[in-house]
Amino acid sequence: MGIMRILTPGFMARYAGRLLNIHPSLPYDTVIDYKLEDLVERGVLMGVCADSYAQGQDAGAKAIKILKGAKPASLSIDKPKTSMVILNMQTAQKGKFAIPDDFIKTVTRKIE
Repeated sequence: MGIMRILTPGFMARYAGRLLNIHPSLPYDTVIDYKLEDLVERGVLMGVCADSYAQGQDAGAKAIKILKGAKPASLSIDKPKTSMVILNMQTAQKGKFAIPDDFIKTVTRKIE
């Protein structure tokens, strides 16, 4: 389930100075105290992330299995089952981004 795309040089040039990479592959000494959804609420144009509520549900189910005696190493490591696409419409308008209607239909949450 890959959602990463390589941005073309033309795309990068068109939006030079207006792109922010917050990919989670940061150095280990970097402390992150936010969710991607919070950043979009603060003005980042868009975020695609795992559904943190669903992840919490999965983590809770695994914790229950461990409390009932399962060995943590015996539990599978699962990919997120659902993802969210969050779009800040105010940022899109301010940045004069043309967001296609077909894409907007896939958005899970719009911040007006």
